[in-house]
Amino acid sequence: MIGSGVIESGWTTADYAFVISLFSATIALISLGWSIWSKFIYPKPRVKIHVGVSYCDSPANAIVTAHHDGSLIQASSKDNLTHPSVSFSAINHGPGDVVLQLAVGTVSKFWLRHKNELAAFNPYNSYPTDLLTGGAFSGGIPKELKVGETFTVYFPIMKSWVESENLRRFGFSDSFGRIHLCSKIDGRNLMNLILNPPVGIKND
Repeated sequence: MIGSGVIESGWTTADYAFVISLFSATIALISLGWSIWSKFIYPKPRVKIHVGVSYCDSPANAIVTAHHDGSLIQASSKDNLTHPSVSFSAINHGPGDVVLQLAVGTVSKFWLRHKNELAAFNPYNSYPTDLLTGGAFSGGIPKELKVGETFTVYFPIMKSWVESENLRRFGFSDSFGRIHLCSKIDGRNLMNLILNPPVGIKND
């Protein structure tokens, strides 16, 4: 009967309100527990990734990374730039330390759907003094990255990353099993720089 406050199932409006309140309280309690777990008991660091094309500026004894538009404003002269490379940089924003395990790339533009979509890369042993590689665990990987610390690895410029492998985003995997990738925009800018490097490459 409408207006009686009794529903045909035998439950009253107060019964339904109680169940809904209990369900809401359970959700709130789970959220609180997750927040405490993730922020205080087992916090996972936030790692920001930047990718680009870098060069060795020998007279300045510096490594210069091109801006997204290809400009090299920090270079002493383009004529002084050697050893073109792709660079992946990670900075740990905390709240705790993290171990970077592999340098990776993926064909996914937006988010990583499956970890089997990842490609692992082989960094230079020590850019720019040692341009050989010992495999995926080269260039200082695995690397324990403390809060506020930055770490960079370097690779040869490989147009196949774009032309045949169709890679879109790049970054690192970590010891928590997470994947940290550059933004979609950074990935697109890197692809453009790989295909059209600011300073020419003599050997692909």
